Amino acid sequence: MPASLDTIIEPVGVLIYPLALCSLVSVWVILDKSVFWIQYLRRRNRPYLTQCLAAVQRNDNAGALAIVKQHAHPVLRVFGTALHYHTRHQSSQLHYACARELRGMRSRLNALVTIITISPLLGILGTIVGIIQAFQGLSIEAGLDPTVMIQGISSALWTTAIGLSITIVTFIPYYFFQSRVEKAGHDLEDWATQFELARAGELG
Repeated sequence: MPASLDTIIEPVGVLIYPLALCSLVSVWVILDKSVFWIQYLRRRNRPYLTQCLAAVQRNDNAGALAIVKQHAHPVLRVFGTALHYHTRHQSSQLHYACARELRGMRSRLNALVTIITISPLLGILGTIVGIIQAFQGLSIEAGLDPTVMIQGISSALWTTAIGLSITIVTFIPYYFFQSRVEKAGHDLEDWATQFELARAGELG
């Protein structure tokens, strides 16, 4: 192991393992959600969405369902759910389909919330442990041991710094993902309204 890593891992001690786990989970979720949102934004306003609405307005349910099956898109999945039900249940089915899509978009975001909460607490725990070690260097039995004091202070500083770094790096993408979910929710509601108007033959 490189000497630079040793200088970090050795002072932190066993707390490096939960901190490393938090870091790995955070990176995995951030990469996973980044790929999802890049794909979503690329397909956000595709022509086949308006084509599907046009087919619905013509009462061409078969044509609309063919478009739904041909393309993987959250809005089309919402349309597809409503197309399988009578217009009497249309509003409730659209609401249910939108909520289902939003649940998928929010998936694994709770893991980021947990990491944002736990990481600074682990840093605080490391600070307390480091201070205890530093005071042990001043104990009567051990005498004044500068080495123990330095190790304790180093452990406190490193653990706090790592915990706060993980929190900051995780919070920024979490806030972005959460804002994208809220924007997607508004978009789904707009498309659902257009679908209802199209099925009623009132879409301009």
